[in-house]
Amino acid sequence: MVFMTGQIADSFLVDGDEYRLVGISGEGLFDPQEYKLQPYSRCTACWRGFSLEYDIRDGTLVLTKLYINLKEPKTIQGIQPVSAQDDFGFFDYVYHLDIEIPFTGTILLGKDMIPEMYVHMGFQRAIAFRTVYEFEFNDGKVTKKRDLSEKMKQRRETDPTEGAAPKKPQSTKEWIADTFSLEYDPKE
Repeated sequence: MVFMTGQIADSFLVDGDEYRLVGISGEGLFDPQEYKLQPYSRCTACWRGFSLEYDIRDGTLVLTKLYINLKEPKTIQGIQPVSAQDDFGFFDYVYHLDIEIPFTGTILLGKDMIPEMYVHMGFQRAIAFRTVYEFEFNDGKVTKKRDLSEKMKQRRETDPTEGAAPKKPQSTKEWIADTFSLEYDPKE
């Protein structure tokens, strides 16, 4: 039997505050396989085997850290990884990077999670955070920022269990797939 756990979400530093990635619609975020890295999972809290830290600096999306499990580490733009054992204990290596990311699309970032809304499965839902922002990017540059905190509060007041359990006609298998996906529709 496989046990499921809430997943480690990528983090984003915005104006000195740390947020968690809670939704994405678009293409171009960092993918280890583009650098021929083959991450593996060694804990249920990170099935994909890596976690990323980004910074939004002067309106530009920059990848600053890559935590990853690798059997064979390689360089990324000439940078060697160092042991990550002292950081989280979940990963073998950490890369200290400074790579501008040409993402185009939108992302949802949340902070101030409401502990009672934690779901022990996949990534956490946007409504589980008191503060939620939507950032729109074009080729790695911020083109729009919207505060969705009030919208998420209204959703919590309407249905605090939204996304927390399978709803008919959705099967449990479909719900699990949804909880491990960060894709969202920015029009909703």
